[in-house]
Amino acid sequence: EAQEIAEKLGVKFPIDVEKRIDGGAAVGAHRTSMWQDLDMGRPMEIDALVGSVQELGRLTDTPTPTIDTVLALVKLRGRMAGCYG
Repeated sequence: EAQEIAEKLGVKFPIDVEKRIDGGAAVGAHRTSMWQDLDMGRPMEIDALVGSVQELGRLTDTPTPTIDTVLALVKLRGRMAGCYG
C-alpha cells in the first residue's frame, strides 16, 4: 500500500518489494525505533511513521486496509503502555 501511494506521488523505487523485504531480513535481529520507544516507555512516533502514510493514502484515493489495521493496533498498544495519546 505504501509503495502504491508513493508511486502515485511520483516516487520511483529502484528495487521491488520482495528484494526490500529480503534486505530487511538480512539485517538480522533488529528492533525498530518505535519498538525501542515502546520498551523504554518513551513517546512513540506512531502518527509520523504510520499515520502519515494513511493520510497520504486518503489524499491519493488509495485504499489502505492493511495500514489502517496496523495503525489501529499500534495505537492501542501504545496507549496500553502509556506511550501514545
